Amino acid sequence: ENQLGVTPLQAAVRAGNTEAVVALLEFGASPDYESVTGETAFAIATKIGNREVMNALLSHGAAPFKANKHGLTPLSEAIATRDHKSMDHLFSVGVDPNHVMEDGSTMLIYAGKAGHAEVFSMLIQAGANLFAENSDGHSALTSAAAVGQPEICKLLVKHGVSVDHQTSAGKTALIAAAMGDQAETIKALADMGASLDMENKNSNTALT
Repeated sequence: ENQLGVTPLQAAVRAGNTEAVVALLEFGASPDYESVTGETAFAIATKIGNREVMNALLSHGAAPFKANKHGLTPLSEAIATRDHKSMDHLFSVGVDPNHVMEDGSTMLIYAGKAGHAEVFSMLIQAGANLFAENSDGHSALTSAAAVGQPEICKLLVKHGVSVDHQTSAGKTALIAAAMGDQAETIKALADMGASLDMENKNSNTALT
C-alpha cells in the first residue's frame, strides 16, 4: 500500500479498471485486505457502484460480509446510512438479505430497530425473512415494537405478519411494546387488532 494506505487493488477498484482488478487478484492480491480506513476493495466497489468490479471480486473469493473496524459490513453500513443505491448494487450481485450479524440480528431486525422504513421495504423486496429471530428471541416485529417503531410494525403487518405473531420465546409485539413503555406503538398495534390476552412463556400479557 502507499503512504495513504491504499493498495494497488483498491486503487484499481477506485479507477473502475476491471482488467487491472482481475490481473491483481490472479497475481495474488488479497481481495479482503483492509485499508487504514478499514475498507476492503469490495466495500469500495459497492460505494462506487461498479457491479462488474464487485462481481470480479466475489468470483475471486472476496467476503461480502467482512466487517470494517467499526463492525459494519457493506450491507449493514448501507442500511445505517440509508444508502439505497449501494443496497441495490449489493442485491444485484447476490448478497444475501438474510445475513446474520455478530449479535444475532438479521438485517431486517437491524433496519427495523433504526426505523428506516424505505430501507426496510427494500430488504423485504429482496427476500428478507420476515419471521427470523435474533439470539434474544426477538423477531423484526417484536424488536421494532420494543424500541418504539410503529411504522415498521405497520409495514410488517401489511406484508402478512400477524399482529399477534409469537416468537419462539413467546413474545408478541404488544407485550414487547408494553415492556418498553412505547405508548405510540401500543396504540398502533391496538388499532391493528392486537390481542391484550396473549401470554408469553412467563404467562405475562401486555397488561401484566
